[in-house]
Amino acid sequence: MVAADTGVVTFVVTYANAGDVVKIDTIDNNDILVTGPNSFSQPATLVSKVANGDGSQVVATYKFDVGGAWDATNSGTYYAHHAGQRSQRRRRLYVVSGVLLSFNPGARR
Repeated sequence: MVAADTGVVTFVVTYANAGDVVKIDTIDNNDILVTGPNSFSQPATLVSKVANGDGSQVVATYKFDVGGAWDATNSGTYYAHHAGQRSQRRRRLYVVSGVLLSFNPGARR
């Protein structure tokens, strides 16, 4: 979700592992880095995290702010990268680092 007037973007990441528990306490503000146009680089802020009944899935909501309303100076494609070695499953298996998603808020107008 993009708030065009404030430049705040909210997005959801689902951590899942069939047959094992995702350690909810390892999901925090250090997991996601957002990069984008004009050397934009900012950690995403964790807004909430909710585990399902058996703990095999955690839905985490994150947000980041481009620093003002969307305009030509900040339009372009943004990437949410997972830092890896941070979010953990019970058996000490970790989420692999890499790009989780990309989005272009300006393309939605």
